[in-house]
Amino acid sequence: MIPAQNKNTGAADEQYNSSEKTTRYLFGTLFLAIIILIMPTVDALQCGPDQKYLFCAGAPNACQTATEQTLCTRTGCAWGSPELYLLNETFLSTSGWAPFSTAGNGIAQRTGDAINCMTDGRCIQIDGGGSGVNLSYNLSRAANSNLLGCAPGTANLNIQKIVETGDLEDNDCVYAWFSNNGGATYGGRQTIFCNDEPLASLSLNIPDAYLSDRTRVRIEKYNFDETGEAAYLDGVNISCTAKMGCYGRPSACGSYFNDPSGCEDNGCTNVCQSPNPEVGTSCGLDVVFILDSSGSIDNSELTIFKNAFKSFTDSLLTNNPTEIAVVDFDTVARRVQNYTSNATLVKSAIDSAISGGSTNWEDAFRKAHIQFNNRADKPDLYIFASDGNPNHYGSPAISASENDSVARAVAVANTIKEDGARIISIAIGEDLKPANMLAVASPDAYYETEFSTLSTKLRELVDIFCGSTVTVRKFVNGTPAPDWDFDISVQNGVSDVSSASTDENGYASFVINISSGTAILRIAEAVQEGYRVDSAVCTVSGDAKGSHDGNGVIKDIPLQGRQVVYCEFNNS
Repeated sequence: MIPAQNKNTGAADEQYNSSEKTTRYLFGTLFLAIIILIMPTVDALQCGPDQKYLFCAGAPNACQTATEQTLCTRTGCAWGSPELYLLNETFLSTSGWAPFSTAGNGIAQRTGDAINCMTDGRCIQIDGGGSGVNLSYNLSRAANSNLLGCAPGTANLNIQKIVETGDLEDNDCVYAWFSNNGGATYGGRQTIFCNDEPLASLSLNIPDAYLSDRTRVRIEKYNFDETGEAAYLDGVNISCTAKMGCYGRPSACGSYFNDPSGCEDNGCTNVCQSPNPEVGTSCGLDVVFILDSSGSIDNSELTIFKNAFKSFTDSLLTNNPTEIAVVDFDTVARRVQNYTSNATLVKSAIDSAISGGSTNWEDAFRKAHIQFNNRADKPDLYIFASDGNPNHYGSPAISASENDSVARAVAVANTIKEDGARIISIAIGEDLKPANMLAVASPDAYYETEFSTLSTKLRELVDIFCGSTVTVRKFVNGTPAPDWDFDISVQNGVSDVSSASTDENGYASFVINISSGTAILRIAEAVQEGYRVDSAVCTVSGDAKGSHDGNGVIKDIPLQGRQVVYCEFNNS
């Protein structure tokens, strides 16, 4: 891996100064630029000194920490008013009540009783005698609304009518119990009545400790030891006055795209973008293809997709020391090929993709990052191609909002960039949001295309990576030969180095900076003692150029623009 600060720059910038930018790219870049311009200081963003704030992500459980109405509504929460949390949890049928303990033996729903049950002829009937003597039984129901919105001291359990029959005594009691955790534990037993006098109605205060988003009430009888004893509770409900404040369960924090100031105060997380390193111009790379095969890509599109990347593979691996690994992803990601210079293996891995599943960017980047740092002396490049916004993360995959799925992918992409690898994102089709693809890469490493034009776009990338380069390969007796020295001289330009030695695969590389027009190159090998030159030839973008003097020197090689030079020297 080449450290980011030592890598050449400029090639990708030229791509984005071209006239081929699309309207969607301009919109996406402008959108990101606006975010950057309006964001506050780094300290407020809690992003690193070299990072950019992107948006606020997450799924907070509640909004209690928001203290201002404008902040509350921006997060998708509700600002409390006296009417908002007026509850009406009236008992209508046992289907709305959950049995607790031995409920049913002495406490049950009563229907069709217009005398004792005034609410549609339904009520809770509490009977005495039988096996229920001196035992307690109960029913419970969780309030449908979040009682955290109740102002202190204002929550009540309301019973509209209590009727008793038979000879109830003072120790024949009906109680209410309250839970603040959905019924796992109860506390604060409250007496509804313990006598034989009927009550027309009762308002029983619910202690503040039992107000939560999982408040549950249970009705209990005690004693009722004589057959014929009974009580009827009609119209049971909970009501309170709402306190002014912010309540609810927002699904995400994406409303902070333009305002990060309250992000972490509301249980969300700032999403920051790390700089995208440059790889400069180099025709010897460690490349990872990260390829989408989700169900949104149909079989015909997938065939076009595969053919484009197989052709791209041939271009990248022809006459240069590049190696390629392949990651395929849908609901989860798979490493289908480790780094190799064998084009057949890479193309077979590309062909193994099958259309289906959802879209998980986070796992795709995570599986790709396992491939990192294949060769320490080669730049690392990740090429990420997708046709849809993510909706899952992790492995096993977890379904999530687009906002949260993007945030998790950005976090892994940041780690990749911080390790010195560059990420290029290729958006295919019209369904992707440019801001999402920009978030995992950068404005100067983002490309848009259709399936029909993908192959052309990938060929342009080859010119960006390899343009204005010279690759020399040395063979001795038909075998790649390391440690042979080559010198280069340039008229009307300059090379990044004046000499280079071949690596273990026989490659040596030069990058040419052309002053203007056409540069003229001269390449000479230092023929080692005991060897003779059998042949030497150079091609420029596939066409033979230059003249060989028979002694290991090829001169008068013309180079223009983003052309690629490949030279091969054979000795015995």
